[in-house]
Amino acid sequence: MDDRGYKETIPLNHTMPREVISLEMTNDEAETVQTMLERYAHHLQAEIMHTDKRGFRDAMKQRAKFLDEIIDRLKTKIREVSS
Repeated sequence: MDDRGYKETIPLNHTMPREVISLEMTNDEAETVQTMLERYAHHLQAEIMHTDKRGFRDAMKQRAKFLDEIIDRLKTKIREVSS
């Protein structure tokens, strides 16, 4: 881990088969999770900008993209339930 608590490698392999996890929550809970994920994504972008190690920065960019995809899916589900 670096001095900010991040692992040097952040494994994300989108080509491997993924098991699906289903989690039920209220709309308020989903909105809270969305807010938390968006705050983390914002923090992650700041970390990316301040990271000197190219490989680590690239891994964090990959994680940020993955996180954005999750946030988008969550937003879609929230809209579906709200309408």
